[in-house]
Amino acid sequence: MAKIIDLQAYRARQETEMLGVCQTTPQIGVEYIDGLAEKVEGVLDNAAQNDRFVHTVALTAGRYAAMQLFQLHGRAQTLSFFEDCIQTVELCDDLLKQIDEEF
Repeated sequence: MAKIIDLQAYRARQETEMLGVCQTTPQIGVEYIDGLAEKVEGVLDNAAQNDRFVHTVALTAGRYAAMQLFQLHGRAQTLSFFEDCIQTVELCDDLLKQIDEEF
């Protein structure tokens, strides 16, 4: 036989549980986030050590990032983030070329 769920009671219970989780979760500091970002980049760099796998690592990391960011922030913000990343790489390349030409 089908089980009937009281949605109002379920939602109230979920909200109460989430409040408890939020209150017991310690505050995450900038140092922790920076360290986590460095660890992830280190893992990706290590996985891409072999030139044959650079493309695979980049595609996999990009796909994961695109899917997670889309779920968290939506299409516009995700596309904006990736556009900013591409512009940063372009600026860095331009600066490096300029430095090479000067020296």
